[in-house]
Parts: sequence; C-alpha cells; structure tokens
Amino acid sequence: MTKVARPFPSLTPKQQEKAALASSNLQLATYAEATANKPTAISANFFRVTLQSDVGIRKYRIVLDQVNGRDITNRNTRRAMIEDILLLYPPTANIWVTDYYSLIVSVGKLYDSFGDADHESWSVLHQRTGPAGQPMLQMDSTIFYEGALQFSQLQNYVNNPAAAPINGYLPDEDLKILNILSWKHILDRAAPLGRVRTVGKKFYPEWNPDATLSLDPRNAREVVYNVRNGFFSSMRPGAGSLLLNVNSTSTAFYPAMNLQTWINRREGRPSGPFNPCFLPSGPVRRELRNIKVTFEGTPGRVWTVNGISNQTVSNQNFTLRGTYNTTAVFTYMTTQGEQPYESHCRATSD
Repeated sequence: MTKVARPFPSLTPKQQEKAALASSNLQLATYAEATANKPTAISANFFRVTLQSDVGIRKYRIVLDQVNGRDITNRNTRRAMIEDILLLYPPTANIWVTDYYSLIVSVGKLYDSFGDADHESWSVLHQRTGPAGQPMLQMDSTIFYEGALQFSQLQNYVNNPAAAPINGYLPDEDLKILNILSWKHILDRAAPLGRVRTVGKKFYPEWNPDATLSLDPRNAREVVYNVRNGFFSSMRPGAGSLLLNVNSTSTAFYPAMNLQTWINRREGRPSGPFNPCFLPSGPVRRELRNIKVTFEGTPGRVWTVNGISNQTVSNQNFTLRGTYNTTAVFTYMTTQGEQPYESHCRATSD
C-alpha cells in the first residue's frame, strides 16, 4: 500500500439526507411508570451495552476503482473484490470487521503503517477478472480513514441525556460504527459464529431444510419458497446506556432450482418439457423481475432477470442500468461471453 493524496468521496443524495436528519435524532427514548395491582413480567428484545473504556475504535472506507468509467454497484462483485483486497493485504489489527460493501471498523489502526489524520488515503493495487476471454483488469482502489469513535462524547450523550451535546456532537456515525462491530461474528469469514447468511441488515442462521413453503397443499414436496427465520439488529442510544435491539424476522427465499421448473410450480402447472410459448401470469412476471439467476454454462456468473418476453433473444431489446438498450439480448450476452439459447418466450437478463 502507498499513501496518496486523493479527494474523499462526496456524500450521495441518500447520505446527505441522513446527515440532514442527524440533528433530529438526539432525543433519547424515555419510559413512563404506571401502577398495577400485581407485578407483571415483561420480556424485551433490548440488550444493555456498557461503554467501559476507550479502546481506539476506528472507521475506514474502501472506494473501489471504476471499471470502464463506471462505479461497481453489484453487491456480489463488491464483496468478492473486498475479500480479495483483504486477503492480499491482511490487516494488522487484532480485531476488525467489514460490511463487505464500503466500511471497515477496527480496534486500533487497521494497518500499523496507517496514520490518524482524518481522510488520509492509501492506494491499494489489486486485480479482478475481466470479461470472458480477456486478461485480468488492473485496479487501483483506495482506503480512506474516516475517523475514530468519539468515546467521551458518546458516553456523555447516553449518561446525560438532558445535557447539551459537546461541540454539537451527533451520534449517528458512532452508532453506525458500533452496529458494524456488533456483527463481528456474523460477518467475519475467518472465525464466524456458525453458518450465517446476511441480506442487507438482516442475518439468517443456517435453516432447517424442511422449513419450506408449497403453494399446493396436496403436494408438499413441490417447494416454491424456502422460509428462513432470522434477525434484524440495531444499536440505539438509551438513557444511561446503549441498547442493542434485536428483532426476529421471517423471509421467503427462492430455492436453488431450474427457473422453468420453478415457474411451473408457481403457476400450478404440471412439470414437463419446456414450453417456449408459455408466458407466466402478470403477478409471477412481476415476482421474477430482478431475481438473480445463473446459466449452466457459466455457473459463477450471476445475472438479473430484467423481464419476460415472447420475442426471440435476437429481437428483444432491454433496459440496462436504467437506460433503454438498443442492443438485442443475444448480441449483448454474446459480448459478455455467454452463449444464449435462441428461443421464444425466454427471460431477458442484464
């Protein structure tokens, strides 16, 4: 790694909106006492977190290099690249965790050679796979130091909720740091706490394969969804201490299976040879849009279903990254190293 002088990335519109609302989130949750004829046991999903000492928790941001002038937004691609970077440059901090999208939190410096000046940046040279048949792409990504958790201000904030924040202190960024740190054993690939799958801000322990959902009660084996019970967690300020809030959630996931077989099951149609002229119903077409699929010839490449059409792939155009693409599906996928099958009523992908 080499220390460089690069501009810190500007806030996205969504980040600007959150920053504008940060000053409105200072009021801590309170409670009211009530009299009752007899004691009542109450179960809560809040866990008390105590701030004992300042151990120098720091936050860093990974900004991946662009490819052909475009930012990398696909989460799977970003995760794979960040994993490669951290394997190529193992952090020297004993405790660190990343969200595998943009942020890294560590106890102490992430690397011994790093400094402590806000927005210092370091160049990270690495490679990523190019399109099929092309050589590896040379990447020059950046790690920025965003700053340390403001321990004393956060401690004062939760211990003295009525007092004015020190120097206009806003706790949102520190709570974000603690949120990521609380997922240390969920996100850590090297020493995970069991097998856990994460989706956004939710995490799902390895589920029972019998926890499935069929739309046909007469045939429970015709699985249409896998139901997983998981959790959502968030670090929140409370009067006198921080609170780790943990809520349960249940989500239906698509099973790993042939897409046409799944459509037949979802529509209640008997399984059989592929019918190229059968279009799913409107609700099912909407449900299929944006799901992730792979092709048998290139199982490592993940595609997104863009729509369902009765046009051939040689004639069907599609929308790519929000812009209508005049290139036919067949031509586009061929340039991406795929060999699409020429047929009617195929799912278009980007």
